[in-house]
Amino acid sequence: MSDESSVPDDTRPDSLHGRRFSLVPLTVEYHRFLYRLSVRDENTFRWRYHGAVPPFDAFERSLYAGVLCQFVISPTGNPEKLAGLVVAYNASLQSDYCFLAIIADRGAGAGIFEGLALFLRYLLDHWPLRKIYLEAPEYNVVQFASLVRAGLLKEEARFKEHQYFAGRYWDLVTYAIYREDLLRFGERFDALFLPDSGSLQSDDPICRS
Repeated sequence: MSDESSVPDDTRPDSLHGRRFSLVPLTVEYHRFLYRLSVRDENTFRWRYHGAVPPFDAFERSLYAGVLCQFVISPTGNPEKLAGLVVAYNASLQSDYCFLAIIADRGAGAGIFEGLALFLRYLLDHWPLRKIYLEAPEYNVVQFASLVRAGLLKEEARFKEHQYFAGRYWDLVTYAIYREDLLRFGERFDALFLPDSGSLQSDDPICRS
């Protein structure tokens, strides 16, 4: 049995709990809420199904396909309430990259970025990832404008007129988060990466859009 008191402070895993939001392992109790969240009007064209509404059993199977790890984002101290889901998927542990996806309840507000910050730190702590990719159709890009301006998201590829929605074709943009940028970002905005994860207020640079 390991003795936690003998583990140096700098090798202990960071907390999954922030002041406003925490990461909670995904369990079957969250499946139905996630299904309802995924097929809401404001999400169904943004999330992985792009307008399709899969049967619930197919949705449950897809939750774990190609996933490296994932967590529910819940208000700290209230794990029964779901604010969103963060997912690392399609990882190459040979080439040290993965893809990132996030879906959030609109009512969670900008504070959902606290859960995202916790998750990014978790990924860097547990895998030697060089890059974390995020794919977004052109009509979703505005959601990530603050991260682009902050220099955390860098456009790495663009598939022209790749995805059809609302009567036209949209580009599909692939952003990359580089490990060194994320570490510098953590030093610049250390409230994201304090041991208790700090708290993100609406006037933090990361939350502006």
